[in-house]
Amino acid sequence: MRIGEAVVALSIVATGLPLAAQVQSASLDVVDSNGTTIGHLVDLLDAQTANVATLIDGHPAVINVESGRFNGLVSGTVTVFFTSSDCTGQAYALKSQAAPFASFGVQALAGPSPTFYFAASPAPQAVTYNSALFLGSPCAVQPPQTDMLTPVIKLRDLTFVAPFDIQGAPTVSASVPAISNTGLAILAILVSAAGAFFLRYRLTTQPRADRALPRA
Repeated sequence: MRIGEAVVALSIVATGLPLAAQVQSASLDVVDSNGTTIGHLVDLLDAQTANVATLIDGHPAVINVESGRFNGLVSGTVTVFFTSSDCTGQAYALKSQAAPFASFGVQALAGPSPTFYFAASPAPQAVTYNSALFLGSPCAVQPPQTDMLTPVIKLRDLTFVAPFDIQGAPTVSASVPAISNTGLAILAILVSAAGAFFLRYRLTTQPRADRALPRA
């Protein structure tokens, strides 16, 4: 097939191309009332509750949230203990028994803010505690009790503002964007014009066959 014919054929095919599908994967984030991202949606448990994957100072965590509050820490526990009677001094936490999060270290989400506590690895020791912080609650005095607990450090208060909501955005893709029907029509006109010009140029510049024959 000559180049000119190929160009014309391309123009014919272009006018019949269907519009490419606009179905893309999307990233769903949970955000607070200020639009600040809490983390990526992992699991929507019901209309009000979701599990959210987030990074807190570089440490991965999975938090359970309701529309108006933090409800739990899937990758850890929701209580920290203190040897003092007023929740001051060194904090301690139990290691979560959830197997999928064994590499996440020791995590706890506790207190009214709430506050995220962390230890890189379990180092349980016998601790007699006298007070505790539970998720969403102020300090609570406890009767003296001894348990095997790991020292944890206070990393950050989670100061997100309720209510929380889900927000979606398309993921970044390297695919070529679809051409609209209007774009295809314009493309077809341009290609057709180019093809016609090329054919006319060939016809006017190519020597005629009868001129190429020698005279008798």
